[in-house]
Amino acid sequence: MKVGLLFPVNSLSGAVGGPGGLTFGMNQKLCVARLTVVPDNPNSTQQQWVRGALAASAVGYQSLTAEEVAAWEEFADLHVSPILGEDFVRTPISEYCGINFLRQIAGEALSDTAPTALCDFSISGITSVTIGTTNLTVNFTHNATTTTDRMVLIKITGTLPSAVREPRENDYRCICGVDSALSIPDLAASPQGAAIAKTSVLDLPAVDDYIGVEITPVSTEFVTGVPFADKIQVTAE
Repeated sequence: MKVGLLFPVNSLSGAVGGPGGLTFGMNQKLCVARLTVVPDNPNSTQQQWVRGALAASAVGYQSLTAEEVAAWEEFADLHVSPILGEDFVRTPISEYCGINFLRQIAGEALSDTAPTALCDFSISGITSVTIGTTNLTVNFTHNATTTTDRMVLIKITGTLPSAVREPRENDYRCICGVDSALSIPDLAASPQGAAIAKTSVLDLPAVDDYIGVEITPVSTEFVTGVPFADKIQVTAE
């Protein structure tokens, strides 16, 4: 590790403690420290599935007729998202690929038909995550007036290193992987407990661990609503 000797300390670089330790560096002239992690394998089964699903969606979009593209453009104008305080209108291809990516997670075929409506419900809270003998259960509430053909996409983080560590956006992963329909269960009456076999959870936490949980509402046409995320301490069932 290298330490600048001017006072005050003006530079830090290097790592201490290996994986799980700290890596020091500079960011906009500030000394910063981050947890040292081992990068994921870019050729893992999950990564290969993602690349394949996105490629299939991109190829599907290229085969659309002019009328179908126009319909996706119309929906993209409707599906405005707030990004950094500004309204962001998505492109037709991003809408097509995003919706068909979700369809593939759910085990459905690609659809060239553009949605006609936004997601009609939202998640109002994540009450607990419990672990029993066989299942991990994510308990949450929502405001849907009907649950027919609606779903939720559930993502969690790995175990957070401390109670004060807040999850970051790129920490979240589909709870059972992107290649499993168990990551996008059907919506049920609120309050809902989504029970998932522990053997199917990619990164199973333990009782008392802190994890981030993100639940995204998904409409009958696979249109996503606003994700709801919270930090939760896992409890025994």
